[in-house]
Amino acid sequence: MKAFLINLDRDTERLAAADAQLRRLGIAYERVKAVDGKGLSRAEIRRNVARTRALWANGSMYTPGQIGCWLSHTGIYRRMLAERIPAALVLEDDVTFSEDAPRVIAFAEEAIDCKKPQWVLLSDHSRGHAAEVKASDEQPRLERIGYDYCTEAYIITQAAAKEILRVNDPMVVTCDSYPRWTKRGHIELYHAKPSVAIQNRADFRSNLGYDTIVRGRTGLRRLAWGAWRLYGHAMDELYFRLTGR
Repeated sequence: MKAFLINLDRDTERLAAADAQLRRLGIAYERVKAVDGKGLSRAEIRRNVARTRALWANGSMYTPGQIGCWLSHTGIYRRMLAERIPAALVLEDDVTFSEDAPRVIAFAEEAIDCKKPQWVLLSDHSRGHAAEVKASDEQPRLERIGYDYCTEAYIITQAAAKEILRVNDPMVVTCDSYPRWTKRGHIELYHAKPSVAIQNRADFRSNLGYDTIVRGRTGLRRLAWGAWRLYGHAMDELYFRLTGR
């Protein structure tokens, strides 16, 4: 299975750390140059983000980091379609794997149905961010889920990549909007068990810049944002019912 590692040119330490562990685990990969959202022009953002729909769905405009993240992942999806890649392992450069990752990845590769829009998470954040992942003797399996978040390590089929591009290009929501996509029937979402991946938050900070937005929502701003969210969600749902996107 083709593996892609997303990495910004400036994040050389992340690349070195990811490369060392992937080599140790025997996981061959291709580095994909990440899109630096901070370097996008206003015209590029307008072209790649459905601003009105994004405001309905999210309640506020996305950070440059979130936009860059989305474009980095969709660049891989487009390659999957152009090169007819049936399924791919997609990794971000702050991923940390347990030693049994190759075993679980190999099982998931065999278990998925590439004709279906399936997405398999190798991490599990459904109960919050774990501090670490450890090797386990647990028998590998896929567990169907409807909720999680983060995109540090996952397997995606070409059918799922095609469907996500159909409903989220230009960008309406972030690339880990799993509850939205499972609820609306766009993808089948799974956890690979045991979980073998986690974000390395001890050594690396997120490039998304989302925390600054959340901290700014206080007092009246929080109330106004909540009211807009109610209106926006109603409009977003109406749009989906009318268009299927």
